[in-house]
Amino acid sequence: MTSTAKPALVTIRATKPITSIDDVNADLAALIAIDSRLKAVLDKVVEVALRLQPSGFAGIAHIVVGQLLSVASARAISSRLNALVTPLTASEFLRVDDSALLKCGLSNAKLRTLTGLAQAQVAGQLDFNHLAQLPVTDATAELCQYKGIGPWTAQVYLLFCVGHRDIFPAGDLALQKAVAHAFDLDSKPDAKALAQIASQWSPYQGSAARLFWAYFAYLKQREGVI
Repeated sequence: MTSTAKPALVTIRATKPITSIDDVNADLAALIAIDSRLKAVLDKVVEVALRLQPSGFAGIAHIVVGQLLSVASARAISSRLNALVTPLTASEFLRVDDSALLKCGLSNAKLRTLTGLAQAQVAGQLDFNHLAQLPVTDATAELCQYKGIGPWTAQVYLLFCVGHRDIFPAGDLALQKAVAHAFDLDSKPDAKALAQIASQWSPYQGSAARLFWAYFAYLKQREGVI
């Protein structure tokens, strides 16, 4: 049964970014008070990870690298990119020859996306510090103006690189599968349906997303489940 009662000081804490695992753990306790079904999910996972990453160009570059790739492939390409572009800033990225960047494993489309972002930052059109101060909806819309950046990439950046507390990337396939399994749904919810489900976990949707990513990892260890 889902409880509609929310813990005290919700409004105050929800305006603060997530910066530590203590923040995540406090949110998880609040989430269970909001939706008691989540306790069974939490009981099954080994760890709900913080997963904070650098902000700015380096952060979004690694998220773009990871689009539609396995975790292992994304890590390998990111490692080669870090070795090639040091430090991984917009200006340094633009100094590197395209052929070398492609040899790292970037696709042509991802190279174009990162080049566009780097050029925009260098030109002063994209200000990551300003972006971090915007409401989630406005920040998402601003990032999505750039070719190759969709809602998933924007939301994951704001969640893990800025620390926004109330974001649930409902277009993420792993989250869709994890929620469907946890709640014994007849089919995997699409992004719109999952966003509606996740809205009840506001203002702690970011920690709910972390929980269901951890639950997806648990499911992957059980052969044949997903």
